[in-house]
Amino acid sequence: MLGRKRGNLRHERRWHQSRQSHKPSRKRYNAIVDPKLNVKYMKRYQNWILAGTSGVLLVLSYPSFNLFPLAWVGLIPLLVSLKSTSSWKSTFWLGYVTGFLFFLGTIYWIILLYPYANIFLTTFGCVILVAYLAAYLGAFSALLSRIPWQSGLPFIFVASAIWTGL
Repeated sequence: MLGRKRGNLRHERRWHQSRQSHKPSRKRYNAIVDPKLNVKYMKRYQNWILAGTSGVLLVLSYPSFNLFPLAWVGLIPLLVSLKSTSSWKSTFWLGYVTGFLFFLGTIYWIILLYPYANIFLTTFGCVILVAYLAAYLGAFSALLSRIPWQSGLPFIFVASAIWTGL
C-alpha cells in the first residue's frame, strides 16, 4: 500500500472478489465425500450414462449372456437420453456411444482370430468395424431427434421405420 494510491472503494472490492474467484476450488476433491456434489456430476453426465447403459443392456440380451428379456427394454435408456438433448450432433454422439458399446460386446470374437492372423491386425480391424457399425445407431438417433415427440405421427411407428430403413 505504500506506492499505490487509494482509489475507488467499490473498484477495490470488485478486484478483491475477482481475485478470490480464481482460487482453486476444493469441490472436485470433496465430490467423493459430499453426496450433493456427486448428484451434480451425475446430472452432468446423465445422458452419457444412459447411453452406455443402453449399450450394455443390448449386449447382455445376446445369447452368450442369455438375458433375452433385456432386448425389450435395451433401447429405453437411449430414448430417454435423446429426449433431453436439443441438437442433432449430441444425439448422434449418444447413439454412437450406445452402438460402440453394443457392437464391441457382440463382435469381440473377431479379435479371437489371432492364431490365424496378426493380433494387432485383428484388433485394429475389430475396432474399425465397431466404429463403422456404431455410426448406424448414431444415424438412427440423429434422425429420430428430428421428429417431434408430440407429432401427429405415432412415434413408435416412425422410430421402427427409421430403425428398419437403416
